[in-house]
Amino acid sequence: MLAAEIADSTGDLTALFYGRSHISGLMCGSRVRFRGTVGLKDGAPVMINPAYELLVPYTSAKPAKSAKDGKPPK
Repeated sequence: MLAAEIADSTGDLTALFYGRSHISGLMCGSRVRFRGTVGLKDGAPVMINPAYELLVPYTSAKPAKSAKDGKPPK
């Protein structure tokens, strides 16, 4: 599972991608548009497997971390 932390002027949430360990081009600092239903998990807002559009890849940062072990995917 891949967990992407998302923040903007309205707040933050976590996008969870089950069955994925990484998304090519998704890095810390990337600009991404997510579409989907927002729910709550442990009191925090989450999106499960949202549709996404990579707007501006950020190539000089660390890759998003896998939620399984907290390390970047290989």
